[in-house]
Amino acid sequence: MVVTSGIVDAIKHAGLVVTFAFALCGCRGCAKAAANCHGTEDCDVRGACGGDLLTGGGCIVVSAADCRASAKCKSDGKCGFDPAFSQKCAALRVHDCQASTGCRKSGRCSPSSDYGRCEVTDLGCKQTDECASSNKCRYERLSTRQHPLDYEVCSLATTSQADWCKQACDNVGACTHVGTKCIADDPAKCLASGMCTINGSCSLDIESQSCVPASDDDCKSTKGCTDYGECRRVAGGDYCVGASRDQ
Repeated sequence: MVVTSGIVDAIKHAGLVVTFAFALCGCRGCAKAAANCHGTEDCDVRGACGGDLLTGGGCIVVSAADCRASAKCKSDGKCGFDPAFSQKCAALRVHDCQASTGCRKSGRCSPSSDYGRCEVTDLGCKQTDECASSNKCRYERLSTRQHPLDYEVCSLATTSQADWCKQACDNVGACTHVGTKCIADDPAKCLASGMCTINGSCSLDIESQSCVPASDDDCKSTKGCTDYGECRRVAGGDYCVGASRDQ
């Protein structure tokens, strides 16, 4: 069989096309792999595992499961996700804050509705390792030259352990003394606490042994609802927020 130069040229051209096609598919496969946010620092640390890196938008949070698997959940209690409250992983539940290393180290054991993070509280300070070892069991807000803005710390206790839960009982319904902690174990004490009318912490949460808002109804009867419109319990969380909250 005689092979003309035209046929040879056609075969060469076809080969180039096939080679280019395979190369293109391979590149697209690589791009797809690179575009996957799973395995990135954003995903592993902050729970931002969704999105497409090729779009230029970066990685975004798309599920509470990704938040719960993140390093920030373990260290800072940022285990929840409610798109109406924040587009980032946020500290929504008392239990998540209490289970974080930040609670044991610095008393950041309660979620803050203002910032979606765990904040230092007096009860939180009493749950720290330093409370047990060095008597640093008292919440204090400081302002110094190094920290011109107020910041929260756990300082040396100035009252006896016997008196700790008296104030906690009136304020947050935590009336029972267990070790260095004051815990809530009576639904009636939650209803009678000062924070019930302020931020809706009217229901007993057995898991965290604290009083929390358990429904929108808890939020609607508060000063926060009247003054700031914080009448909705954040989805899957333990505090009240506005009807629509984005950060």
